[in-house]
Amino acid sequence: MNVKLLDDYQHLGDTVFSDSGEDFGVREIRQRLFQAGVDDISIVKDIDEIVLEAVLVNDYVDNGILKDDEQQKLANWWWHLGKIRDKTFPVDQLPDYLQAVYQETK
Repeated sequence: MNVKLLDDYQHLGDTVFSDSGEDFGVREIRQRLFQAGVDDISIVKDIDEIVLEAVLVNDYVDNGILKDDEQQKLANWWWHLGKIRDKTFPVDQLPDYLQAVYQETK
């Protein structure tokens, strides 16, 4: 497992969507974690929750991160943050641990 990649995602989880609203590559790093097969470890899930909630509740989110990549499967939810923010994303396409976060803010 790539510890630096996890550290980068952890750092982004701590600072994501700060005052500037920038994402600092959160989607790309999340994709690399997915490709590395570490989706089921607790730290990734915890940071996923932080990212999802930040997209849903922050007043300002950079438009760049809200531009969905329609070529990506819906299961790769991190490429569909615009739909998530607009609350048009199908909840059943989110992992179970993120469905409650999404529905609580819906």
